[in-house]
Amino acid sequence: MNIRHATIADAGMLSELGARTFSEAFARDNSPANLAAHLRNSFSPEIQHRELSQADTIFLIAEEDGQPVGYAQLLSNSREQGMEGSNPMEIRRIYVLQEVVGKGMGSKLMAASLNEARQRACDI
Repeated sequence: MNIRHATIADAGMLSELGARTFSEAFARDNSPANLAAHLRNSFSPEIQHRELSQADTIFLIAEEDGQPVGYAQLLSNSREQGMEGSNPMEIRRIYVLQEVVGKGMGSKLMAASLNEARQRACDI
């Protein structure tokens, strides 16, 4: 298992991975129309490209045998209300594919996210 930083070139892959992991987790609790609308509004390639271009957004991609199986999205220097600390970082999303659930990928993404914050001297 490998965890790396995403680049702009990963926007399309992150769009597909995000949509797939979200669908696997929430399809049972949503109508197909509501799920499709949410996926368009949250995981389109354009949205992923825009978020990857923002200086305060960090994506970590988890790979197994060279294939993406999950990702974490972090937002640094958040200006949202309720965030404390001089330089906060928020873990916005951590998604992994169902086939790797139970292999420790979520824990590894969380540890990598915390390490990313520590390297940037941020509070989570």
